[in-house]
Amino acid sequence: MLFAEPIEFLDILPWLVVAVAVGVLAFLLGKCIKMYRTLKRNKLSANNKSDEQQSPLLAIRGEYFVLSRDVEYKVGEEGQLKAGKYLLRGDGYDKFQFLLNGEEQDFHTDETLQLTDGDWIAALSCNVLIKPCRDDTQENTSANNGLVD
Repeated sequence: MLFAEPIEFLDILPWLVVAVAVGVLAFLLGKCIKMYRTLKRNKLSANNKSDEQQSPLLAIRGEYFVLSRDVEYKVGEEGQLKAGKYLLRGDGYDKFQFLLNGEEQDFHTDETLQLTDGDWIAALSCNVLIKPCRDDTQENTSANNGLVD
């Protein structure tokens, strides 16, 4: 025979149905995986946003507040510190770098720094201990003098 027998449509119908079903299942599986990844990414993104909105806490050591290294702190009603004059002390260092409103500055232990509303600060080289300076004319009895309530 020179020519093969013609294949009838009914002979290949079961294989055609199986091939289409496998293709549809593969397509749906791909869509489900894509949806899962999108939901997971959105959930992670929402968690990161909520972490960013939390303000850093100030640790207290004796009468000093501890500014952790590489953490930004805001000054004012929306921040962690009140505006005012503060005594700075490097945590184990005489000289340290400090970021004040985006400008890097060098300070020495027992220097003072005047902070105003809207300022933001960050310790760069080490943890920095800060303490509100007391005026001689004003009695300071609050334990949280520099903290915003």
